[in-house]
This record gives sequence, C-alpha cells and structure tokens, in this order.
Amino acid sequence: MTSIFDPLSPDELGRARDLILASHPELGRPSFPSLVLEEPDRLAAVRGAQAEQVGRRARATVLDRDTGRIVEVLVDLSGGEVERSTDVTQGQPPLMVDEYGIVERVAKEAPDFRAALARRGIRDLDLVQIDPVMAGSHPEYPSGLRIAWAVPYEWTRPGGNGYAKPIENVRVLVDIIGEAVVRVVDGPVVPQPPQEGELSASAFRTDLKPLEITQSEGPSFTVHDHDVSWQKWRLHVSLHPVEGLVLHDLRYVDQAYTLTVPLTGIEETGTPRFAVVIAQRFHDAHKRRFGHANVGAPVECVTIRATAVGDIGGIRAVAAATEPARSFPAPASTAEVVFDGVPMATEIHHRDELPPGAEVRGPAIVLQ
Repeated sequence: MTSIFDPLSPDELGRARDLILASHPELGRPSFPSLVLEEPDRLAAVRGAQAEQVGRRARATVLDRDTGRIVEVLVDLSGGEVERSTDVTQGQPPLMVDEYGIVERVAKEAPDFRAALARRGIRDLDLVQIDPVMAGSHPEYPSGLRIAWAVPYEWTRPGGNGYAKPIENVRVLVDIIGEAVVRVVDGPVVPQPPQEGELSASAFRTDLKPLEITQSEGPSFTVHDHDVSWQKWRLHVSLHPVEGLVLHDLRYVDQAYTLTVPLTGIEETGTPRFAVVIAQRFHDAHKRRFGHANVGAPVECVTIRATAVGDIGGIRAVAAATEPARSFPAPASTAEVVFDGVPMATEIHHRDELPPGAEVRGPAIVLQ
C-alpha cells in the first residue's frame, strides 16, 4: 500500500468478505454488488503519526439472492471486525453481471413476450438483444422487489448492432430474485427499420492523409502503483464503482511540504549510498506524516541543521534596559482590519523592533 487512499487489495477484499459472512450466517446466498474502501477522513489521515493508525475500513452492500434482503456493512479491516450492519429498505444496488443473464432468460421464456415479438415479425429469439435496466420502485408492486426492465433490440445477424433496430413499444418487467415475469408491456406495433444499420464499414476511406503519433523517448508521465507523475504534477488515482475516477493528493511539485529527516551521525554523509538512504528516509517520514509516499519522485534538501555540544562557561544574566520615555513606539505601518464585522484602523508592529517594556495601543497586530 503506497497510500491510505489505495483501493482495497485482493487480500483486503477477501478478508472483508470473510468477516461479513462470519457475522451474517443467516444469509442464504449472499452476493456483493459493492465492496469498496471506506475513504478515511483527510484531517485524521494527515494528523495521524503513522498511516497504519488511520486504519483501513471497507463498506459493502450485501444482497441475499434467496430473500432479496439488502445489508450495508462497515468493516474495520485493521481491527478485524464488523463495525456496523444496517438493513437497507429503500432502493436497490446496481445490477450484477450474472443478473443480466437472468433478466434475458426470464423475458425470452415469457409467452406474452414471444407473442409480442411475433406480432412484429420477429420469431428468432437468438437475434433479440436484451438490455436490463433497473426499474426503481413502482407503487403498484410489493415494496422491496428487485425488478428490472428487459428492453429488446433486433440484430440483423448474431452479434450485430442492435441499437440500430430497437423493438418499439414492448418490454418486460422481471423480478430478479423470484426469476419471474411481473408484467409484459405490449403497445402499438411500430414496423422495424428495413435497413441493417450496422456500424462496420464495407471499405475504408482513401482520401485521408496519414496521421502518425510517436513518442520516441516514451511518455512524459510515469505511473507507480496508483501515483501518477506528469511534468510538475503529482496525483493519486483510483476508480470507484459509483463515483468513477477519483483523484487524491493532487498537487504541484513546488507546493511540497518539508519534513525533518535525522542523520545517524556526520560520518553518514560520506557513505556511497547516502543520497539513496536519505531519500528513502524522507519517503518513510512522508508516509508516516501524510499517509502516502511518492517513491521515486525527486527529493530536495532545503535546510541542513547541526547541533554542537560543548562547555561555553557560565552565563550571567544582564537585565535589559527599558525605554520608559518611549513606551508607545510608532507602528511600522497601519491597516484597516475587520474585527467582529467592524473595520478599524489597526497598528502593525514587528516583534523584533519592540524594545523591552514597550506597550502598544490596540487594536494592533504584532508580526513575529
């Protein structure tokens, strides 16, 4: 894991599934329409001393294929336990791949649907494409049904472009859990278009000049796990089944934060792999502080600090002289500052220019 925002790994997906199944043995045929990372709070992630302290959590939507029951489960992967389970009574999770086959099979087996196709001159079911579409809630049907519309299209040949020839005014409402027809809609017949409407070209155009795109030195970007570097941009990329493309830690290189990286001793600077070792030490510190590290990115040394230990003798404190005659020094500048919604003329002082014992008139701002 290079970032706390990395998607769940195969191992994490398996552990989350096992924890959920162990906590819900009553589920007959559980399936997982959704099992994704529960994104951690950004402030908690940044303030955590180590990325591991932020923890990894997963959020799952579980569908029991026997009963239609839907449970949303929050799993603490770091602690190895289920935090919370909530039954979902409104809405349905997205269609799963195998449910496409259920909707198509149930629709094509329905006698009323076959009769509706025959009225339109369509008798070869192998040339009928079915697109399932989740139907939402219908007041006239029992609540909690997992229902989808089977929307038909006609192929002119197997695997053709069905969207060129939609079969108008006929569709089937299918109960996915019960694998049964709820309703067949058969309206006025609209004749099918006589043209094929295929997208495949019979011949390529010859009047276009060649277009060649080459990168003889390779692409300008680099990809390391989920981290993408392009010119001076750095970003973390992941895909979410609902939100789609998600970008984290998007920043320009020059907007970096500095971290203090200790040396083991002055002799360390003379070792052959000093630059590599100190860069890795920075990446480790960055991951502990911010939850991620862009290993391989350039590292810049901004400041070098050293501490000297020795005997400098005794130190005698001397009282600093005060300037009572000038207890209210002139400000470096003035500005209009808003306090509690009221603009006020405000003195601006520099801390290092104020003598001991000096007083300033408020409102004032003292710059360190």
